[in-house]
Amino acid sequence: MPTALGTRRRVTLGTLALDQADDSGVVWATTDLAGWRGSPATTLSVVQRPADHGGWVGPTPKLVPRQMELKLLIDAPSAALMDAAYEQLLAAVGTGPFTLQVTEGGLQRQMTVYRNGEVLPSSDGGTWAVYSVPLLAPDPRRYGALNTVQLMLPAVSGGLSWPVSWPISWPATVVSGDAALPNSGTIATSPVITLYGPTSGTPLTTPIITIAGADGSTSVLTYADTIGAGDYLTIDTVARSVVYNGQATRRGLLQVIGGWPSVPPGGATATFRAATYDSTSRAIITYRPAWL
Repeated sequence: MPTALGTRRRVTLGTLALDQADDSGVVWATTDLAGWRGSPATTLSVVQRPADHGGWVGPTPKLVPRQMELKLLIDAPSAALMDAAYEQLLAAVGTGPFTLQVTEGGLQRQMTVYRNGEVLPSSDGGTWAVYSVPLLAPDPRRYGALNTVQLMLPAVSGGLSWPVSWPISWPATVVSGDAALPNSGTIATSPVITLYGPTSGTPLTTPIITIAGADGSTSVLTYADTIGAGDYLTIDTVARSVVYNGQATRRGLLQVIGGWPSVPPGGATATFRAATYDSTSRAIITYRPAWL
C-alpha cells in the first residue's frame, strides 16, 4: 500500500501520485514546483501619450498561460525498478493534456497542463535520479472542487384556501428560482449552464438565466426557442458554445446581454425564469472556484 511522505505539498500528475512511497518501495518526492505559487504575467499594453506624461492603457489585460517546472526525486530499491519508474513518469507526462493536482495547506487545487519541453535528469545515481519536468497551463487559473447548483422555475404551492375556519394555518412551499454561486477564490471563474426541458408535456419556452456578481456585474442569457421534453441545452461560457442535446449548435438563438457570465471572487446570484412553467424543468450550473 502506498505510504505518504508527510510533505507539506502533495502533487499528482494525471493518475501518477507523487510525494509517496509506492507499493514497490519507489519514493516519488517533489522538491520544487516553480510557477505554481506565483502569478503569470499579463497582456497589459501601454501607448505613450503624445502630448502629455504617461500613456494610454490598451484592452483589459488578461493573464498569459502559466509556465511551471516540476523537480522530482525518484529513489528506487533497484536499477530495474528505477527504469520502470522513469517509464511511468514519461507515460504520465506524454503529449498531454493531463491534470496537475496539488494539495497544500488543506486545500486541493488543479489545472489542465501540457508537457512543455524535455524531461531530463539533472542528476542520476543509477537507482535514484532528479528529473525536471517543464509544464504549461493554457488556462493559468488554479481551480478548486467542482460546484454543482440546481435551479428550478419559481413557484408557490400550498398555502391558505378559502373558506377557512379558526384556528388556521397556511404553510406553503416556495421555490424561488434563485441560488447562490459561491467563489472563495481570487479570480473570476466561468460556468457551464445546462438547461433541461420538462420530463413530459409543454416544452420549456424562452428560458432566461441571469447571473449577478458580488462585484456589480450582471449577465443575462436568453434562449429564443424551446427545449422539448427530455431534451437539454448546454451553454459553455468558456468555449462560447450553445449545443442542443450534445450535437446541434444553437449559438444563433442565444442572446447575451452584459457579456458572457462569470462567477467573480465573492460569488454571484443566479436566477432561472421562462415563459412557460413545468416543475420538472431545471437549470444546472457547474463551475470551480478559481485562484490566480
